[in-house]
Amino acid sequence: MKIVSVGEITIDHYLRQNLSFVGGISLNFAVHAKRSGAENVSLVSCVGSGPEGAWVLDTLAREQVDRSHVAVLKGKTAECDIEVYDNAERVFPDGGYRTHVLSRLRLSDSIKAFINQHDILVTHYDGDAPESLMNQLLRLPYGGSKRVVDFGDWSKGFNRGDLVNCQGHGTMILKWV
Repeated sequence: MKIVSVGEITIDHYLRQNLSFVGGISLNFAVHAKRSGAENVSLVSCVGSGPEGAWVLDTLAREQVDRSHVAVLKGKTAECDIEVYDNAERVFPDGGYRTHVLSRLRLSDSIKAFINQHDILVTHYDGDAPESLMNQLLRLPYGGSKRVVDFGDWSKGFNRGDLVNCQGHGTMILKWV
């Protein structure tokens, strides 16, 4: 079984703890799928050209996740600020998510062909703009592979039509609780 995770890679900054880690929904899924025994796990995304991007690529190599379709773009890797309170509640402060190069992620024809070679596609909801990652993925021809979308934090709102569009493409919907 071949799994591809498409989308977000971030450097997560835990503000109160003064710690940073490689993260992001798509990277975390790929790493955990590989650690759980999946043999063929790939990641499609992009990182910046600085030391944070190198950190991500080194992490993926160490975790044995295929990084052949993680582009290195001039600029900074996406960042996410996270507050963890004493009761372990995680809060994402307003203005704490900076997409940097991730906002330039586009799926070329060769990347689309690579994605279509997989049995399972996992991504996250990133909005309903015409060039959002989700809309790029929904335009892929449906070849029977399983598709999973993590809608994450629904409190920010989303176009409910996206649920219908996803389900029409054999997609499982996940909601962060």
